[in-house]
Amino acid sequence: MTIDKQKLQKLLWSEVASWKADCSEWKQSAEALGEFLGEKTVEEVALELLAENEALRQSVAEHKACIASDNELFREVNLECNRYHSVIVAVGQLLGISKEEQDEEEATQEELVEAINELWGQVHGMQEDLDEYKSEHEVLRQVLVSSHEFILNDARTRHMCDETGQVSPLFPKRVGILAAIDAALGQGEQS
Repeated sequence: MTIDKQKLQKLLWSEVASWKADCSEWKQSAEALGEFLGEKTVEEVALELLAENEALRQSVAEHKACIASDNELFREVNLECNRYHSVIVAVGQLLGISKEEQDEEEATQEELVEAINELWGQVHGMQEDLDEYKSEHEVLRQVLVSSHEFILNDARTRHMCDETGQVSPLFPKRVGILAAIDAALGQGEQS
């Protein structure tokens, strides 16, 4: 979704704050939010953010699996490298291979070490990507929380809530959107 999430968050918080304070700025905040969203409704933006959040969550899961796979591969390569070195040393000692001849074999060991270091670099890069996804996930979570609060407050303003303060089942679209946001927020806490 190509929307400035930080600006959206600021506008939503501004609207929520002015609505809670019941001040005259509420209408200005609502108009600023409307101009920012253009043709889209808050609900449409919330649904797009939910879809984007799910895609990010799936990407993070894939990266975690890839990192785990690379870590296992690194462990196996490291074990193999140690075995290889032990065999070279033992065979060299048994056969009386000179130090110079064993040093020639070091090139192969150096190549293995280089490959291991390259894998570590890739794992480190994937960890940085994972950290970036986590950060973006938190920003999206905050936007969802703000959207939930805005939709609920807007429903209260429009007298769409029942006696418990929740959106009445007479407004199934809003109930569905709030349920989808709640579900996405619940999944985000699990991951």
